[in-house]
Parts: sequence; structure tokens; C-alpha cells
Amino acid sequence: MINNKDSLEVILNNSFKETVPLAFLKFLNSFIKIYDNESLTFIDDINIDLYEMSNFAINLLVNLEDILDENTEEKLHKVETIINYKMKLEEMYRVLSSYNTELYIASHIINDKYNELSLDDKDVDSLDYDLFFEECFLFISDYIDKNDFENVIHQLLRNIPIRITRNKYYEYIEKSISQIKIDESDESLKALFDLLKEQFIGNNTKGYDDFLPDISTTIENSKNKALQKLSIDEIKSLWKEIESVNDNLLNIGNLLFSLYDIFNYTAVLLMQKNVSLESLFNSHVAYKDFYLSISSIFSEEIESQEKELLIETLPDLIDKHIEILQNKLVKINNEIIKIYEEEDANFDNNEIIVNRLENYQIVLACLNSNLDYVISYYNRTKNDLAATDNIKSQIRKLVNYIDNELKTMNNQLRKARMQNFLGVIPLAMDKGEFMNYLINAVEMTSSDKNKALILDNIGKIMDYYGFFDKACSCNHDHKDH
Repeated sequence: MINNKDSLEVILNNSFKETVPLAFLKFLNSFIKIYDNESLTFIDDINIDLYEMSNFAINLLVNLEDILDENTEEKLHKVETIINYKMKLEEMYRVLSSYNTELYIASHIINDKYNELSLDDKDVDSLDYDLFFEECFLFISDYIDKNDFENVIHQLLRNIPIRITRNKYYEYIEKSISQIKIDESDESLKALFDLLKEQFIGNNTKGYDDFLPDISTTIENSKNKALQKLSIDEIKSLWKEIESVNDNLLNIGNLLFSLYDIFNYTAVLLMQKNVSLESLFNSHVAYKDFYLSISSIFSEEIESQEKELLIETLPDLIDKHIEILQNKLVKINNEIIKIYEEEDANFDNNEIIVNRLENYQIVLACLNSNLDYVISYYNRTKNDLAATDNIKSQIRKLVNYIDNELKTMNNQLRKARMQNFLGVIPLAMDKGEFMNYLINAVEMTSSDKNKALILDNIGKIMDYYGFFDKACSCNHDHKDH
């Protein structure tokens, strides 16, 4: 009978057969995204570090055979370079998120101005508020998938004007932040609350003026223009500027993600023993074709029409293989968990198994992690929601920071920042509390036109998710919404 120790060694050895080709296929797929990214064509003009990293990544692809054949010292040097590049990408992504925060503030203000100028009084008179609230509750209760609930509520909160006292607003912030799971070391707390400050006011982020200086300048100019009194034509012109910047940020963000993924998957290939291009090709007959096809995209050997065909067809083919490998890896992980759940499964004294497990966990982290974690929050369990004195102290400092910043802002900017922040921090309200918040905001809005704007903004989100086409059971023209 095989004991737990032997079983675990066999399973960990088997994991190698799945993780290495999985990393290889994900590595290849990421290059299709790189090639198809419009920002790659002008990245040398906007950020020299991104240009250097992009070239380094492409070199990894076209010279993969030689790189995998390098000695241990050379591979370690490349891993060190990759780690440094990943740290740079994390810093860039944080600044990019700050750009998105400031761009949102400008677009939010300009959108409200446009809606206010273009909304017809007849539309205001025909609104049925009770019906709208009923449909909104149906939307968040039955229509939206549970996994999307927090994301959707965040979008809605960003479009509901603040109609609560500042103290109530700060109480909500405290309730929200108290849910975050965090290591309470001084360093971790500082990192968390620095991030929260950046998400409230993005242009205070370190590197904001340096990462993409042309974009940061355009965003600040757009924000300043948005605060001015504008005509419809001026608003439309400004909106085109905002859309252009948004498109650029999306492309650059996708480039950051792809590079980060490539470096993660390369690290897996370099950290494992006995990995060569030939061994990867032997894993499956299709892998060689995948590699040669994707490598050819970055050469001048094939015509653009053929490249486009490869870009269209390869991702689906590779994804099918990735799915098979991922399913096998899930089974392996479940087997490891099962062994550890056995009462006699104690391997702490077995140095070989401990080292293999650590390596396995590092590989899994590289295969599954991406840049999202840089600005993500992890919720505590319901049994552990009480904030410690240390966290409460940090929350008070954050509230004081926000309060001091708000005092210096004009009304439009203040409201936009407060709304946006509610759509960023962890959700601290259920369906009923959200509906009370929405109804209260509408009822406390004195102008019928401004009430209509709230409904219009919320209705657009509901419409985006297809609610009015699929789930609405009313018998009237949806323009009435």
C-alpha cells in the first residue's frame, strides 16, 4: 500500500507534467495579445522602460530554445531581471489606476453636464419612480449573477449622488475598510492606506507625472475643462478627448497585463529542471506548430494577411489545450489537499517534500497571479470583522486625510470624488441597504431634472447588462425608463 509520503511525491512529480506545458501555452497566448496591442507601435515614444520590457519579452519568445539551454547561473540572472521588471510593472499599473481615477472624475462631471443640457422636460414628466425602484430591485436581486453583484453595485454607487451627511459617509468608509483582510504589520498597513488615499485622489500617486507625462497632462487639462461652464458642442469635443485617452489607457493596461503574464510564465519554465524546447514539443504534437506560428508573427518572413489569420485562429486552439491542462492541475491540487487532510499527513520534517511543495506553490502562484492583485482587497470572514485598535487608528487618519482634501475642493469635484470612492472600496451594504441608499438619494434630490439624471445613469447600467431586453416584465415603451 502506498503511504501518504509516497503518494505526495508521485503527485508532485506528476504536477510537473502539467504545469510546464501549461506555462508554455499561456506564455504563447500572451504574445498574441502583445502583437495585437496598438500601443506597442508607439511605446518607444511614451515610455522607454515599457519599450525595453517589450523587447525583452519578444526576445524571450524568438530565442526560447537557447534561453532554456542556458546554464543555471544564466537562468538565475534572467529570473532576477524578470523579478525587477515585474516590480516596475506593478508600479506602472498602480499609476495607471490613478490615471483611470482622475479620468473617471472628469468623465463623470462632463457626463452629468451633458445629460442635464440634453434631457427633455417631457422625459422628466413621464418618469414613474415606483416602477423604476421596483425594476432596479429586480435587477440586483434576480437578474445579476451573484459573482457580479459587488462589481455591479459599485458601478451603480458611482452614479448615485451623495445625499448623506459627511459623518454617515465616513461611517460607511470605516465599515467597508474593516472588512479588508490584512497583515497588521506597520509596512502592510501603510501600503494599504497609501493605496486607499491614491484611489481617492489619483494625482497624488508617486510617479503620476512621470510614467506617461503626455497622458497625465491631458487628463488634468480635461478635468479642469470639465469644471468650467460649457456648451453642448464644447462638451462633445471634450468627450472625444476623454474617449481617446481612455482608449490609450486600455491598450497600455493590456500591455502591462500581457508583459506581467509573460514574465510569470517564463519564470516557471526557467525555474524547473530538464525543460527544453524539445521536451515541450514532445508533450504534444501541436505545441511545435503553436510555437513556430506565434514566433513567425514577430518576424518579417510572413505576410500581414497570414499573420492576421494566425491571430484569429490560434487563441481558440491553444485555449482548448490550456483548459485540459488546467483541469488536470485542479485534480492534482485536490489530491494534495486530500492527503493533507489525513490525520497522519505530517511532512514538516521531510525536507525534500517541503522543498517540492514550496516549488509547487510558487509555480501555481506564477500561473494564476496577475496585476489585479496590486489594487485588490481581500475580505475577512464574517466571524472576524471586528477592526482592531490599530486598524481603527489608520481609518481615522484616512478619514482626516479625506476630510481635509474635501474642504479645498469645489462642489462638483467633491461630489464626484466621494461617489467614485464608494465604487472602489469593498462593498459594505446588502441589497436592501443599497435600495434604501438609492431611494433616499432620489427623494432628497430637490430638482426633478436631477432626479431624472440619477434614473438615467442607473438605467444605462441596467440596459448595458441587457435587463430591459430580457428581464423587464413591464408593458410600456422602454424609452419611458
